[in-house]
Amino acid sequence: MSLIDHNDQRRLAFMTVVFPGIEPFLPDYFASLVGQQESSQFDIVLVNDGIADLDPYLPSWPAAIRVIDGCGRPAENRLLGFQFLVSNGYDLVVFGDADDFFAPNRVALSRQLLHHYDIVVNDVDLVDQQGQVIELRYFSHRLPDKSQIDFSYLSDKNICGLSNTAIRVSWLDDVVLEEDIIAADWALFTALLGRGARAIFTSKTTTAYRQHGANCIGLGGSPDESCISLGIGVKIQQYSFLERQGYRYAGKQKNECEQLRHCFDEDPDFRRWYVMWVKNHRQDHTLWWEEIMIPEEKPWK
Repeated sequence: MSLIDHNDQRRLAFMTVVFPGIEPFLPDYFASLVGQQESSQFDIVLVNDGIADLDPYLPSWPAAIRVIDGCGRPAENRLLGFQFLVSNGYDLVVFGDADDFFAPNRVALSRQLLHHYDIVVNDVDLVDQQGQVIELRYFSHRLPDKSQIDFSYLSDKNICGLSNTAIRVSWLDDVVLEEDIIAADWALFTALLGRGARAIFTSKTTTAYRQHGANCIGLGGSPDESCISLGIGVKIQQYSFLERQGYRYAGKQKNECEQLRHCFDEDPDFRRWYVMWVKNHRQDHTLWWEEIMIPEEKPWK
């Protein structure tokens, strides 16, 4: 059964940020867009953050490919893309990273579900640098299909990345992202859910999420000391952002993570212990940033 509704006149874009070093992955990325069930019915919007000559990588495309200049700062690149979508009258956007690739029904199913929800979150298949499958439908180990995702679900972890989500563009009209924030996706979707956006998870389509050294953070692996250190910093940023947005609970979580940061940085014995403690206590199929936890016996008491 086709998912394509030829009477659906909502304008849809597929938005991605590209940058130097991502070029080896662009053939897989564009091939998966060409292979979409409704490839003639959406535009590609690329925020180009420094690739000198992008033209040789662009496919022949039945709709439009819109390229806008980036600014060198990841969060602000996203905002430039959001502003372009709003000002150019798009109704829907599907997000994707340029080092990933996508199931053929991803755009069509996202469009369909965005009739009923503000945000669609799809499953991910973990693949290696060469695109070979490591694990299929990773998130389905934690969430059943058609689960609704609310603000509280993202309070200590994230499942909404900027390569496995789609959204009604109206929600992006006045988004605020701080330029130095690392996990811009977590901040964005937490804020939108806090404002009342409705999100649904689907396992009926997937993003092939590439696990390689250039990833800020992956899924499924055992975290090392540098990964845990990064995660502590991300959680401090996230809770600081939410506290400034008026969420009082975030202040307590921020303070605990700041105390954790101090102990982790200043006490080598604690640092070694905490790395092992995280590895022994993390959930199976951990979500983004979920492995950063506060021990029940807090060392700073």
